[in-house]
Amino acid sequence: MAVLLGGLVGSAAVALPHVAGGRPSQLGGDYWVLYSAARVVAHGMDPYRQVVLAAVERRVWPGTPPPPAAANFAYLPIVAWLLGPLARLPFWTSFVVVTVAAVGLTVLAVEALARRLGWRRPLVPALVAVLLWVSGWSLLLGQPDGLLLAVLVGSLLLSLDGHGLAAGLLLTLGWWKPQLLLPAAPLLACSCWPDRGQAARVLLGFIGGSVAGFALQLALLPGLLGGWWRYLHTFAGAVPRLQGDLAGAIGLVQDLPRGLRPAGLTTAWGPGLAAAGALLAVLVAVVAARRRGRVPARADPEARVLAVLVPLAIWLLFTPYDHLEDLLLLVPLVLVVVGRDGVGLGRPRAWVALSLLVALPYVQSLLDGRPNLAPFVAIAAAVAGARALVLAEPRTRAAAAAGTIAPDVPLPPRGSSP
Repeated sequence: MAVLLGGLVGSAAVALPHVAGGRPSQLGGDYWVLYSAARVVAHGMDPYRQVVLAAVERRVWPGTPPPPAAANFAYLPIVAWLLGPLARLPFWTSFVVVTVAAVGLTVLAVEALARRLGWRRPLVPALVAVLLWVSGWSLLLGQPDGLLLAVLVGSLLLSLDGHGLAAGLLLTLGWWKPQLLLPAAPLLACSCWPDRGQAARVLLGFIGGSVAGFALQLALLPGLLGGWWRYLHTFAGAVPRLQGDLAGAIGLVQDLPRGLRPAGLTTAWGPGLAAAGALLAVLVAVVAARRRGRVPARADPEARVLAVLVPLAIWLLFTPYDHLEDLLLLVPLVLVVVGRDGVGLGRPRAWVALSLLVALPYVQSLLDGRPNLAPFVAIAAAVAGARALVLAEPRTRAAAAAGTIAPDVPLPPRGSSP
């Protein structure tokens, strides 16, 4: 683990300055859009009017021409409203506050999950998570992926402790990036099997929180929800031209030679790919629930993480819009593949997952973004997780109920004497 930490620090020191150097639109570039949209909403204007948003962006960051994708705010209007207090600060002060908060949330979330999974030094994987390429790139851009990771891990831990309603309510924050976390609530509910009451509470919390959130937007920001929905269609059509580093299946198709690339990549193909991914994710979630049988979920937290994260990884392969930094959400999956205290590092699949999530994306940065490795990182994460899910042996009912047998200790054959 010490070697891994040292390697991460060294590779980050080489790659991140190379990416950010001389390109101010990269450092804080995505937060620039969020900050400007928050200012637009604070003055009672429409953030989905690109002319208005671009004018505010130039005022926020004078002297720097906005990058092509800068004047695109595709988030729900309540996101800009919630960022209002931060938009009152100077831009760079606000960016530092958000970055420190993202680092803190990432460390707290991964440390809490590692502790629950039985790591003796849970702070070690938490520090590794912050130093991963996906985390560093997210922090450099000012993306909220640290918050989304904390939401996902927090909902898992709440559900493991029997607080299904609170877990569902927490997942309503996933509407910040619905193309990533919208399936998390039904997947978490499915992982509660055979506890139907717990599953129902997760769904009730998510549905109730979502309805309340949309009602709040209608009350506070009348007229903007319709503008958001209309703008999504405009933005979807522009994605292939503005975004060249998409992850998953869309990223693979996007990297085809121009003559082989189909038209309507995100508008025509996107919904079909998303439907296929959602169906496959649900099938995997159902199979995982049936394999687990009647073993109580809290007796086997590793299986619970796999039951949620493997279908979510499959979804991230097919969602029409995700980037490399969004794969930070798969850190809990990596924790299980690596194994408690790194015990799984003796297996080749753990090193494959680590090399793709840790090392190869730094190579991509040194090659100025080409080749686009994001799809291959997403595929490897999903395959490694699926393999771990298939190989995970379900616990016997008695052992799980007792909760006293460590996952790495083989169970005695039935009928044998103790």
